[in-house]
Amino acid sequence: MTSRMTSRMTSRMTSRMTSRMTKILYGKTLALNMREEIAREVDKIKIVGFRSPYLVAVLVGNNTICKNKRLSKCWFTS
Repeated sequence: MTSRMTSRMTSRMTSRMTSRMTKILYGKTLALNMREEIAREVDKIKIVGFRSPYLVAVLVGNNTICKNKRLSKCWFTS
């Protein structure tokens, strides 16, 4: 086999593999589906009697720049 034939075979194999592995993601649709799924899960948690989950930021270390940023973004600080 010549190198020319090998490169043709390789490019054909690569294009076949890529076409099988490629999946187009639509961000807005995906985000909407994720939000709906999360809302259903949160509703289940509330029905059981627990509070809604919320986001928490944990500051590790003593970096004043991070501390100031956290303080400016949070409405409640401890």
